[in-house]
Amino acid sequence: MAAASPTAGLEENVAGLLCYILGWVTGLIFLLIDKRPFVKFHAAQSIAMSIGVFVLYFVLAILWVCCMWYTLDFLPLCCIRCLGWRFSSSGYS
Repeated sequence: MAAASPTAGLEENVAGLLCYILGWVTGLIFLLIDKRPFVKFHAAQSIAMSIGVFVLYFVLAILWVCCMWYTLDFLPLCCIRCLGWRFSSSGYS
C-alpha cells in the first residue's frame, strides 16, 4: 500500500497560500514534499521572493549605514568650519 502524500488533504490554493507564510522555509518544504505543479510554482516563487526581499533589505541597510556615516562624519566638520568662519569674521580670533 502506497503512503499518502503529506499534503493530500490540502486543496491546491490553500497549499499555494501556505508556501508564503514563513518565506523561503515553507517554500522549500512545499517544494520538496508536494508534487502538484501549482504548489511547486508557488513554492519556487516564495523562495525567489524571499531572496529578493533579503537582497533589497541588505542593499538598503548598506546604503543607510553609508548615508549615516557620511552625514555623521562630515556634519561636525561643517559645524566647526561654520563656527570658525563666524568667529574669524566677527573679530574673536
